[in-house]
Parts: sequence; C-alpha cells; structure tokens
Amino acid sequence: MNSAASAAHAINFNVGNAEVEFDGIVGGADNGDLGAIGITGNLDLDANIVGAASLAVSGTANLGGSITTTGTQTYSGAVTLSTDDHHLNHHR
Repeated sequence: MNSAASAAHAINFNVGNAEVEFDGIVGGADNGDLGAIGITGNLDLDANIVGAASLAVSGTANLGGSITTTGTQTYSGAVTLSTDDHHLNHHR
C-alpha cells in the first residue's frame, strides 16, 4: 500500500473491536510515502511500515515488523513485539 507519486495521503481504519492486519510492506515505494495512519481498533503487523508520517493505534498492537515514521507513534492499548519463525535468521 503506497500513496500516489509525491502525495503522502493519510489513511484511517475504523474497525471497532476487530483488527487491521498487514501482511505485506506498507509504504516505502519511490515517491510513495504515506501520511498519517490511524487505526481505531487493533493492529496485527506481520510486515514493515516504512515512511509514514505517523501511526496511531487505539487498541492492542502485535508488532511483527519494523515501523519507520517521520512523526509520532501512539499506542493506546497493550503492545506485543513478536515475529514469525520465517522472519528470523538462524545461525549455527
């Protein structure tokens, strides 16, 4: 998910008690940075958010990816830092 070239559009999700799940990278394309991301509800992040202006989550957040913003990140509920096994680099 990216904004159009040279236009960092904001996006808001209002999902109540449900969750927004991102399984692929959000933002970061050439000229495709995002404006503010607002989530009224819960976030399940299994990828990265890159180049957003800010992020606000009103519910719980399960963060399995990294988040890069130019502004604030606000989490009003519990935050869990997690990752899937396929995201880990195992060295033996």
